Amino acid sequence: MVEGPGTNPVSSGPLAGLLVADFSRILAGPYATMLLADLGAEVIKVEGPKGDDTRTWVPPVRDGVGTYYLGVNRNKRSVALDFADPDDARLARVLARRADILLENFRPGALTRFGLDYEAVAAANPKIIYASISGFGNTPRGAVLPGYDLIVQAISGLMTLTGDPEGPPYRAGISVFDVMAGLHATIGVLSALHRRHATGRGQHVEVNLLSSALSGLVNHSSAYVAGGVVPYRMGNSHPSLFPYEPLPCADGDLIITAGNDGQFRRLCEVLGVRELVDDPRFARNQDRTANREQLRPLLVERLRSRTKQEWFRDIVAAGVPCGPINTVDGGVAFAREIGLEPVVEVGQGDRSIPSVRHPITFVGDAGRLSAPASPAGRARGRDPPLAGERREAGTGMTESTPVPTFPTALGTSDADQIRLLGHDLSADLMGKVGFGELAFWLVALRRPTPGELRVFEAVLVALADHGFTPTAIAARLTYLSAPESLQGALAAGLLGGGSRFLGVTEDCGGYLHAALAGHTGALPGSDVEWDALALETVRASRAGGQLIPGLGHPVHKVQDPRTPVLIRIAAEEGLRGPHLRLFEAIGRVHDQVLGRRLPVNGAGVCGAALADLGLPVELLRGFALLARAAGLLGQIAEERRRPIGMDVYLTIDRNARYVDPGQPTSDFPS
Repeated sequence: MVEGPGTNPVSSGPLAGLLVADFSRILAGPYATMLLADLGAEVIKVEGPKGDDTRTWVPPVRDGVGTYYLGVNRNKRSVALDFADPDDARLARVLARRADILLENFRPGALTRFGLDYEAVAAANPKIIYASISGFGNTPRGAVLPGYDLIVQAISGLMTLTGDPEGPPYRAGISVFDVMAGLHATIGVLSALHRRHATGRGQHVEVNLLSSALSGLVNHSSAYVAGGVVPYRMGNSHPSLFPYEPLPCADGDLIITAGNDGQFRRLCEVLGVRELVDDPRFARNQDRTANREQLRPLLVERLRSRTKQEWFRDIVAAGVPCGPINTVDGGVAFAREIGLEPVVEVGQGDRSIPSVRHPITFVGDAGRLSAPASPAGRARGRDPPLAGERREAGTGMTESTPVPTFPTALGTSDADQIRLLGHDLSADLMGKVGFGELAFWLVALRRPTPGELRVFEAVLVALADHGFTPTAIAARLTYLSAPESLQGALAAGLLGGGSRFLGVTEDCGGYLHAALAGHTGALPGSDVEWDALALETVRASRAGGQLIPGLGHPVHKVQDPRTPVLIRIAAEEGLRGPHLRLFEAIGRVHDQVLGRRLPVNGAGVCGAALADLGLPVELLRGFALLARAAGLLGQIAEERRRPIGMDVYLTIDRNARYVDPGQPTSDFPS
């Protein structure tokens, strides 16, 4: 994380570069997406016109917003969309198409009419990891049931395990299965991301509260499933261990857990009742559990002789787990006491909000701890949006900002700063983000991973390094001040021949994308299976009178030298996805249909690689033009041995004069 006074932190962490579309509400989904955001992902939270329900779940409250909402929505940007409005629904689909991950917890099937169900989103974005959290799954009988945590606590059996044996069932003190389902969804998303690195395709991850509950009941559900025993509530006692419960001291209870024979021996020694170790009634754990009613008063007799804090100090020193029963403030204080720094400040200035630190830390190569929250005790500086605000996705700005702003599709500018992609242009991007990374970020609205950036920049270089094409000729003559009449003719040629030449990148990417979208079933795994799909694709194209884009090259008669290099780089970064695999296979089998072997065009490989990066196929020609223009300008500047920026300026202001930056000048006239 990069953070300083007056700056907006640049996203960091192991998930940096991933864009998450958060279509979830309440707790399970927002908790999962907050964990992803804390780990570096860029999360866009989509709320209804009235905002997430938990904004108004009060008390307690801070600055007019429920602390419930604040506890699970940090490090996110927010946008208000009404899916019933066609324009808002379209914007939601655009976000889904560009996202790496989409997480939702609507009733199963509710998003279908808006074109936001998994099938519709995956058709437009095959790399999407689409996570759904429901109450009882998507079966016909489960999908119609309301999915609130308290209902699942009741239905799963948890409430029959909670409370006094002679009293009524109780709910857990937190929405335990919402939190657990959020964790399971996060695990599923990360697993699907790992699989996507190998296959290039996304997955539908489904989690439901009841399944999370039955899994989370662990030993209790196993007691019934594997042992045929229906467990029942035992208050604070454990069915298989003793002592493992609160025991009274002189001034209150102390939790003592002797989980094995060695711990029980050390407990007896520190309590001064060593004789209990040799008592056959208490020799083994199963003996102590069976005879707990005889053992408990013997332990309590000694514990009542001192305070719980005195016993806590001595029992822990003896290596036996124990702890006092704190209130929540006591728990936070104890975490501080042992150096865990549990509280961080999220946001900056007056918008700063205390929040509980993300529980995961990472040991870096240098042995230093690093995490989404900095060592100084400040979290990634983005506070949850306030009530009544509408934040523009990707900007972080709000309608309540008191200064005049000038929004664009990608950012917001005001009198003090230019913001692009939610970051301060001068403080966060200039000199820190390269040309390729910024180009990818601007189009995909997410920061590329290091591997994606390497492949993307390799594509830009391959497209730029291509000699005298119609585009190059037109740009060179224009740059060298050709007559305006000739410039017009050249511009027409650029839009004609030049664009057609560069269209191989777009045509090939679109061709492969359409072929994969039309394929039913699982994608091939081996080269043999890919060859079979490629042969089927080429035959169908030729039968329909369609040319195969990306084959043949007027210069490279045998092999385009860019092709093997690009494929190697993509493979090294784990990004040799289905578009590249299919195009490689077409290169191996096309002669069986065409009757002759043609080289695989590097521009076509570029299109396949860009499509595997998840970039919209309709923009691939634009990337080719961008690369050619950037490479050409750089080459011309090198040839002319003078800064090209001044030459561009001179074409705008003909009264200006060229100033050699190598010669010192005075700020004042002599």
